[in-house]
Amino acid sequence: MSGQQSTGDRVTARQTARARMAEVAAANRKREEENTGDLTAFLKSSTAVERAATRRDAAIAAANDTYTAAGAAAEREQADALARIKNRGTSETDLAELAGLDVVEVRRLLRLVAPPKKATPKVVKPPATAPVAVAEPAAVLE
Repeated sequence: MSGQQSTGDRVTARQTARARMAEVAAANRKREEENTGDLTAFLKSSTAVERAATRRDAAIAAANDTYTAAGAAAEREQADALARIKNRGTSETDLAELAGLDVVEVRRLLRLVAPPKKATPKVVKPPATAPVAVAEPAAVLE
């Protein structure tokens, strides 16, 4: 009987081992499926972060464009106001003092409303002709 019992014990041990291995394999499959799901969620979130950064960058660019346009319009209004005051006889130095600016800034603003100067062609005068000295031929040495 001991041969049967040992064969029976071996069968039982093998069945137990196979059952435990099946449990381990099932647990590994479940873990891999969960890991795949979580990794997929992670990668989707990464894409969402990139999209959010792109939207943020576009919003910042649009805000900068709006700021630049508003700043240019405000400067133009400042320039128009300074030009009107100047046209009533106020000097640029007095304008600077009144506006709390330096004269360089007042002039820069006034250039924003000044009509562009027409380029006048330069007249190039030919150089005056001076008498040309002619060198005498050198004496030939013998």
